[in-house]
Amino acid sequence: MTDILLINLGKGSTALPPLGYDRTVYRFEEDGFELETVVAGLALWKHLVHTSSAPVSVRFAATREAWEGKEKAIREEVAAVGLDAAALGPPFFVEIPRSIEGLWSVLPHLEEWAEQHREDGEPPVLHMDLTHAWRAIPISQPWLALFLQRIGFVEIGVMGYGAYVPNQPPAPYIDLSAVMGLAEWAAGVRDFERYGRAGTLRELMDGQSQRWTRDVFVTGKKRDLEGALTYLRTLVNAAKAMEAFLPAGLPIELGLEARGALGSSSGEDLAAGLERLVPGMGPLGERLHRAASRFAWRGAVPSKGEKEKRARLDVGEIERELDLVEYWTELGAVGEALRALRELMVNRVLLARGMQTRWLCPENRKAAESALNSIRPTKDSPCYSSLPDRLRTLGGLWHEVCEERNAFAHAGMKPGAVRVRDKKDRLRGFIERFNELDEQGDGLWKLRGSPEDV
Repeated sequence: MTDILLINLGKGSTALPPLGYDRTVYRFEEDGFELETVVAGLALWKHLVHTSSAPVSVRFAATREAWEGKEKAIREEVAAVGLDAAALGPPFFVEIPRSIEGLWSVLPHLEEWAEQHREDGEPPVLHMDLTHAWRAIPISQPWLALFLQRIGFVEIGVMGYGAYVPNQPPAPYIDLSAVMGLAEWAAGVRDFERYGRAGTLRELMDGQSQRWTRDVFVTGKKRDLEGALTYLRTLVNAAKAMEAFLPAGLPIELGLEARGALGSSSGEDLAAGLERLVPGMGPLGERLHRAASRFAWRGAVPSKGEKEKRARLDVGEIERELDLVEYWTELGAVGEALRALRELMVNRVLLARGMQTRWLCPENRKAAESALNSIRPTKDSPCYSSLPDRLRTLGGLWHEVCEERNAFAHAGMKPGAVRVRDKKDRLRGFIERFNELDEQGDGLWKLRGSPEDV
């Protein structure tokens, strides 16, 4: 990736010609680098060179009034601090935004500049110095940068601010991009919560993991954050596991994989660790842990062995699978929801019959399905009319779920359109009816009084 730098410049004080600002020592706390200069953005430029991220293009942003008479002095100061003036491009003339239109007017120029420095299809890294100029201008620019990142024109680099206080040198130079990074993590967490997609989280982790790993394990200067980094990797790995299994419609595999990735971690521990790694990240870490735990297996899971031996059927598993059915329904994954609901009803029968450890055995599942089929209102169950009311209710629901599931599964091989919205509404009704029947307890689900009563 290439680096580009935008430096804001204001009118400054007329008592401090020609650039209008005090000569100040700016200090970068992360590595102790210092530079004395009149313009804070030149300290950032020098630091980028120092950290092997020298910008290939540097542009100033100023109002026409603020820029007047300053170009020569700028070039002299650039030379004085040992920077290459050849990287300087023409200034961006901006105005104090007094409307949304005024704010967005600079965007086309930033987009064009970024596009000029796209390398091998990769967007440039945009750094900004926000120290000088009218407050409204540097305040608005990070949001423009965030927008440009979201649409793929740039990656966000340092959003720097020189915290100058008269007679209190050196002035700490602060990178505010962490706040924008939090916005990206928040978007990733929200995307995962709503849709089970971990792509944004994976990209964020891949993009920042190298730097964090270097700080924690290579340089050792943040050795105390090893646990926090491990926590974050745990969360992202759990999110990746869910992303892989959610679209496949595999409830049990999903639960086992997510639990295996999360281990015994707790949301509180993760939040505390992540807060130390990235200030402000704690609440997001807790949300991410909650989202990644939502469909994880709820009981103890041995790390080895066949699926049937590792997973014990209990009330928690019924609740977890029902949550998945509801999630898939609202997501519009109707086929997965119908298939999972059908298997959930089989599981509920097996739980009532005490098959906690043999519930995935094909013979037991076939027996449970056969028992449910015996109370369906079809020509193959002639005794339906003589069944107790509650068994007829259960048999009716089982029949409708099976029919709807089959119709949906074969929809691509039949004429006529599938109305997914109608299916979702019907599924919601199925879920309500299942809950009502589930609340009646094991007595009903043992299917006592059915033709295949065991």
